Amino acid sequence: MELADWFLDFVVRVKNLRGVVVFGSDREGTVLSGLQWIGKRFRYRDIGFTQTVYEKTSDRTQERLSKKPFTQVSLPSSIMQKVADTTRPSDVDDSFWEGIVTASAYACPLVMVDSLENVVPKDFWVFVARIGQPLDANSAKFHLRVCDYAALDAFGPSTKELLRTAGEPSKGLVALLHERRERAMQDGEKRFWRLAENSGETAVIAILDPLGPA
Repeated sequence: MELADWFLDFVVRVKNLRGVVVFGSDREGTVLSGLQWIGKRFRYRDIGFTQTVYEKTSDRTQERLSKKPFTQVSLPSSIMQKVADTTRPSDVDDSFWEGIVTASAYACPLVMVDSLENVVPKDFWVFVARIGQPLDANSAKFHLRVCDYAALDAFGPSTKELLRTAGEPSKGLVALLHERRERAMQDGEKRFWRLAENSGETAVIAILDPLGPA
């Protein structure tokens, strides 16, 4: 594929992709009901899933993923895929890792179907919003949209900083990790303040850093 074609495909994907799904449960009923909810509310934009996620699911789930708005996505270049493969922590589930790096590459949220705690390693957690009762449909859709804005806003600065630090000693990377986490914490508190009024035990939104712990 020529560079111009690659770039055009990437722009269209970024514009239309509203999230990448990962399953925190292998319970077919839970997964299918989650996909049904997402499908009803994002009919006109794409929701991505990766090959690894697809291969780990049941036949019924694969059938649902074959219909709109779901679409299979992968990292936009072989170089990105090689970096993702070589930097994957050994104790991290491959479908989660593939999901988070793909979502990061397309500047969109990682959408967990079922509990965050089932899959997301604690080392990745930076900010978390917890609630005591289920979100209603309107609030859930609104906050997914806010997550989309948050991922897009963070994409440019975070990527540029990482590229500038790549050639520096590890001390520079450690400092960058602390700065990223502090900025993400402040951003999360500012964007998701509405959920703070109903704080509880259930994690519904988290800002994760795929670079891992500082």
